[in-house]
Amino acid sequence: MKQSDSPQPSRWPLKFFRWFCHPDYREDIEGDLLERFERRLAEGGIRKAQWEFSKDVLRLFRLGLIRPFKPTPSLNYQSMFRNHFKIAWRTLIKQKLHSIINITGLAVGIASFLLIALYVYNELSYDRYHQHADNIYRVVENIRTDSELLSGATTSLPLGPTLARDYPEVLDFVRIRYNKRTISIGDDNHFLEDQCVWADSTIFQVFDFPLLEGDPKTALTKPETVVLTESTARKYFGEESPVGQSLEIQVQPYLITGLAADVPENSHFTFDLLFPIVSITSGRPDLAKDGWFIPGVYTYLLLAEGDNNTSKIKAAIPDFITRHTGEGRYGMQYTDFPLQPLASIYLANPRLFENGKRGNKSNLYILSAIAMLIMIIASFNYVNLAIARASRRIKEVGLRKIMGVERSLLIQQFLGESIIVSFLSMLSGLGIAVLTLPLFNSLLNTSLHLAIMNEWNVWVGLLVFSILLGVLSGAYPAFLISGFHPLRIFQQSPQSLRSQGWLRKILVTAQFAISMTLIAGTLLVFEQLDLLSNAKLGFVKEQMLKIDFNRDKAVKQHLESVK
Repeated sequence: MKQSDSPQPSRWPLKFFRWFCHPDYREDIEGDLLERFERRLAEGGIRKAQWEFSKDVLRLFRLGLIRPFKPTPSLNYQSMFRNHFKIAWRTLIKQKLHSIINITGLAVGIASFLLIALYVYNELSYDRYHQHADNIYRVVENIRTDSELLSGATTSLPLGPTLARDYPEVLDFVRIRYNKRTISIGDDNHFLEDQCVWADSTIFQVFDFPLLEGDPKTALTKPETVVLTESTARKYFGEESPVGQSLEIQVQPYLITGLAADVPENSHFTFDLLFPIVSITSGRPDLAKDGWFIPGVYTYLLLAEGDNNTSKIKAAIPDFITRHTGEGRYGMQYTDFPLQPLASIYLANPRLFENGKRGNKSNLYILSAIAMLIMIIASFNYVNLAIARASRRIKEVGLRKIMGVERSLLIQQFLGESIIVSFLSMLSGLGIAVLTLPLFNSLLNTSLHLAIMNEWNVWVGLLVFSILLGVLSGAYPAFLISGFHPLRIFQQSPQSLRSQGWLRKILVTAQFAISMTLIAGTLLVFEQLDLLSNAKLGFVKEQMLKIDFNRDKAVKQHLESVK
């Protein structure tokens, strides 16, 4: 009869005894308890034997036999962990092929995860660099006509000043308008600039667009003045300071009153040349004062700090509409002026922002799911390989248990190996991510960079992530391997490993299912892109040319010749 088939004492009383009994007496007393259990088993049956065994354990729970609960002073945890690390490292070096496969699989998964995470982080970071980002809102117009309800982010000129005048919660406002302008250098060089913005002078107080030269309070207060960004100034003036010089724009000289830093890439709107909006309002005072229902600018509000300010303004909007727009005009009537948080604009409905950059929230969800699936595949692969390799370590575990090593120390040992593999994979994954980042940028048409790696909290996060990944991936194999009974080192095919076959089948099936789903999705996307690129459009696009002359009078006068 196998030892595991013979009746055993109740598990919990035996565990309780091993927990409280002093280590110096535990082995001898446990032997006596088991002998008495065997004798009672033969005399009175299993129930009586187990009952008497429990009573004996309770009688032994007395002061002279209870183990000391303070840690043994001589125990050197530093040496123990150093020993764990040495054994783990030697095991990895000894089994080079297995270690390379494990590290490479995890590294590729981590690199893919990091690249996607970098892209998602960049998309979510748009406009959050402004100091007052949490208190800046863009006003959206909802207008009802005779046949439909229209919604758009372009508003009328009087809206911003009127809101700031009527409500003390509005600390400031900025109106922004987009257009194109032709820059002339001499008689022969003309450049069409499509990143031209007209704005209120408060743009430098509401947003964090620092002026490197010039006074932010007066730079945009007079007509026929302009502020250039660094890259634009370098384009036209080289390394020379442009402030105080003139630039011919639409055959009209403009005085350069400021030099601004280039707008960060993670901004939903950008500009190369900044003009004062007074150039528009001063020429059309009627439009600036009573030009309701004539959209043309984007209006941003800076609200005072406080959770109730937006609610107060929203509650007052119906009265605001009645007082200022009455029954409507041109067959249109305002129904609401929703406030859109600045940080949500980039990923908002693209119909609400015709100019500037736009993101796609659905793409972020899809890419985040793909990143998680890739990490799941990599982790499942590690678990499968660890379980497959477990049979080679039965003798090691059995001999170490015979020598008195406790199971908790074995678990620490195997988790340590897993964490080392995870840490090495993290370093390798970082290297792969750095090398493949240019290809990733070209694939997604982005300009991501690793400047975020200069922040210490990112490195702390990666360290914690690698430890968690190692623990989660190695926990099950560690508990499985450390649970081998010492006598099973003589068995050819351990039952405990055969019993885990169902788990390995589930993991392998899940790996293949996820992999095939990702592959099928990738092929579908590439086929769609190929169709868009090669579909017949009804004309030969290579033989067509579009010229934007920005209403140049000379072109209009000689339009037939240009054609």
